[in-house]
Amino acid sequence: EMEDRSRFGDREGTIDVELKLSNEGAGHTFPTGDPDRFVTVTFALRNTADGSLVKTQTHTLKRWILWRPLILELRDNRLHRSEKRAYRFTEEVPEGAGSYALEVEVVYHLMTEKALLKIGYPDELPVRHVLSRRDLRFRKR
Repeated sequence: EMEDRSRFGDREGTIDVELKLSNEGAGHTFPTGDPDRFVTVTFALRNTADGSLVKTQTHTLKRWILWRPLILELRDNRLHRSEKRAYRFTEEVPEGAGSYALEVEVVYHLMTEKALLKIGYPDELPVRHVLSRRDLRFRKR
């Protein structure tokens, strides 16, 4: 679920978007399975006039494991069963007219790039799956 609370006035503008994720009905932590699996939530704001990146923000849901000398879970910020979590993106846009595009993407990753190279994972097999993608447009006059 996404909520847009952006505000634009004569001289000012604020992009303010909140993405809410929930783990409903799974009965287990998300993502689950192999400890290398993780999910990213990325906000990328671009100026549509020239395509320049104004701001990017990424959140990662995963388990951090120490494999040697013994297996130890260092941190776990995955979504637990029935848990709800909000991710917020806020940015003041420069004075004057302009148009902006905010891409919000939730991606499921089977493993990191480093792990791919280490095990020789075939290039033709997908390792990332886009679960959700939204493009929001903002125009300041």
